[in-house]
Amino acid sequence: MQIGINELKSTIDGALADSSRLMAEILVAGQEAHILPQATQRAVERIHACLTAGLEMRSLAIATHHDLRKIMGRTNLAEVGWGDLGDSPVASPDPMDEMGAH
Repeated sequence: MQIGINELKSTIDGALADSSRLMAEILVAGQEAHILPQATQRAVERIHACLTAGLEMRSLAIATHHDLRKIMGRTNLAEVGWGDLGDSPVASPDPMDEMGAH
């Protein structure tokens, strides 16, 4: 199975959404069952760590996609099959530069 950059970003987004829902479920279940927050704190912190790592992975995937689009724009090789066969906006500003991340 071949995966492109768009599929990678979609997979990451799905994992982030699932992690967010899981955190919400842990918190709500704890409240409904009258469980002390101390009992669920470690699980909540670990899910938070998963979300943090996932957000970093998402940022890197977005930056990678931007880099690949720059390469495709310079070489005009859409057939490399990186999953984005649309126009390569070489002149577009790098969204990661605007956020100050790299």
